Amino acid sequence: MLVGAGDTTIAAKVVGALCTHGYTVQRCTTGCAAMHIITVSPPDLVLLAVDVGDVTPRSPAVLVARVRAHTRAASVVDADAAITIGGLHVDREAHRVFLDHRELEPRPKEFTLLVALARQAGRVVTREQLLGEVWDLHWGSSTKTLDMHIYTLRRLLADDPAAPTWITTVRRIGYRFAT
Repeated sequence: MLVGAGDTTIAAKVVGALCTHGYTVQRCTTGCAAMHIITVSPPDLVLLAVDVGDVTPRSPAVLVARVRAHTRAASVVDADAAITIGGLHVDREAHRVFLDHRELEPRPKEFTLLVALARQAGRVVTREQLLGEVWDLHWGSSTKTLDMHIYTLRRLLADDPAAPTWITTVRRIGYRFAT
């Protein structure tokens, strides 16, 4: 996500609120810098503070809610679509996974967990979201199942937890899948 704002105080509040909620944010202070970033590495969402009084909500919670609504609408993906991130290809329709052209064989829950993470690549997915989406469990349930499945998924992807390539643990929050 890109935040463009000349006012450093407003920009710091906006970036801080978004980062706190797991968004990866770049910041720029000029239109030229924003155009360069958009051209080189197009972000999922661009927030420009043209008129601070009209554009920036007074409450960071309102801003985060608006961003969530926009990103949720933008992330609606065809259920049969494939996901490709770097050398990883997940074919949801065929229920197949390839890493650097080598087929992997995840178990059904590992596949569902991989899809849940890969659909949100670059964003933090909370433990609660994963428990709800993959196991239909609510917070308060044991997270040992999630921990074990993350462990086996990392092994399947040959991902080193000490220096992760694919799945990064965001302590006390959840996980972020590579982009």
